[in-house]
Amino acid sequence: MKAIVEWGRPKAACKNRPCGVSGQFPVDNPKQACKLALQLFYTLGEGVNPCFENMWAVTKEDPRQVVWTKDRTAWVAVTLLDGVMRGRYAALADQEHARGEATV
Repeated sequence: MKAIVEWGRPKAACKNRPCGVSGQFPVDNPKQACKLALQLFYTLGEGVNPCFENMWAVTKEDPRQVVWTKDRTAWVAVTLLDGVMRGRYAALADQEHARGEATV
């Protein structure tokens, strides 16, 4: 089953910019998605390595996994592309950041 990896910075973390920054990339399976998410998190976190690659392991029960950097300035999400419309995580990131729901 295909998955999509999304990454970005919320508007509050982008000084002097009118909006947040985000991107996305579809991959062939969730295992590839976890590997890409790990590399993106390492880059966005400027060398901070998350504890486990499988932090982004997605299942039918948990189709989207999101990990924020410790300082809450960047996030990486993996979502299953299983035909269910969930929308882009970037649309939720600013709201979650403002409510303090962003977690590492």
